[in-house]
Order: sequence, then C-alpha cells, then structure tokens
Amino acid sequence: MIIFYFIINATIVSTIMCLADRINHHIPLSKQRSFCFNCQHQLKWFDTLPIVSALLTLGKCRYCHYSFGLYYAIIEGSVAFWLTHVGTHPHLYITMLLLLFLSIEDQFNHTAHTWILYPWLGYLTLRYFNHLNLWLILFLGLLLIYLALFRRSLGSGDIPVILVIAVISNTEQLIWILLLSSIIAIIYSKAKAKHVLPFIPIITFSFLLVTTYVDAIT
Repeated sequence: MIIFYFIINATIVSTIMCLADRINHHIPLSKQRSFCFNCQHQLKWFDTLPIVSALLTLGKCRYCHYSFGLYYAIIEGSVAFWLTHVGTHPHLYITMLLLLFLSIEDQFNHTAHTWILYPWLGYLTLRYFNHLNLWLILFLGLLLIYLALFRRSLGSGDIPVILVIAVISNTEQLIWILLLSSIIAIIYSKAKAKHVLPFIPIITFSFLLVTTYVDAIT
C-alpha cells in the first residue's frame, strides 16, 4: 500500500509541475498532451512516467536529446515521499501541493499567484483557532507587512506563504523553518551575488525538511 500511495503521489506531483510549467511558458492548458519544450515533439505515455522516465533517459529528451537534467525526478521523488509520509494529515498534504505549485512559479518567474493561499489561510486559521495562535498570526502578519512594504526585504507574495506555514506548524517547527530558510537564503544570495531571490522554493524546502525530521533533531 505504501508503494501504491507513493506512485499516486508522484503522479499528482508530476501533474502539478506540468501545470506550473505550462503557466510559466504561457501555454494553454487545453493544448495537446505533454511535449518537449525544446523540439515540440509530443511525448509518448512512457515518456511521462514520474521519476522513471527521467532516470531512464538520464534527464534528456528521447527525440532531440536536449538535457533538462534530473530536476523533475528529484522533485517528484522527494515531494512524493513526503506526501506519502504525511498522508494521514490532509491539511499538510494540501498545503504542500499549493506550495509546490507556487515554488515552481517563483523559481522561474520570480512571481507567483500567491492569492490562491488566502482562502486556505482563512480556513486553517479557523481550523486551528486559539487565542495564542491568533495573536501570533497577527504579530507575524504585521511584521511581514513591515518587511515587505517598508524595508523591501521581503516580497509581498511571501506573506501568505509564511502565514500558512505559521498556522499549520507548531512553534518549534516554525522557528526551525524560519531559521533554516534564512540561512539558505543568505548562502544563496552570497553564492549567486543576487539581491532578489525566489524565497518561496526556499521556505517550502525548509517546511518539507523540518516537518519530516524535526522530531529526530530535537
């Protein structure tokens, strides 16, 4: 059953990545089946198998041999493993799928449709409501608005992402997530010599890592 759930989750992750790729490349969702963005050749069903197809072709198109790397296989495998791990927690499950979609958008376009998180944020706030949690979210929200609008050290699209993670995580997890995200962001900006970086993939990766291993390191 675990293998079955992993295959289903890998398929869902692959579909979300395909959806995000089409939006990033301004390709209508109603267009033909999956195809190579380089040579436009329509892919066969066995070219689109999550993880397996990329590994068998060593991350290259079978038709034009353009190398797209093992990026898709790594993301599909790691996120599918995480989804299988938290399968009994539907709120974590849905949150990760939303964050995955937004991460891919932010990675390629440095912008994302983060407005889709606000309804989910409202639901989670009501679901996990307590007075301490509410005050934490209000304080964090004001701090994020200050950082985004006045300090310009944070993108406005990062606000709902961080708030959703804050609501669904406990205090210990949130501290680890923010700390790890900050460290990765600093290292990334220094290594790439960039002042603007895609923060959603970074905090999503931190969220995935911490919610998987935080119990083992504390």
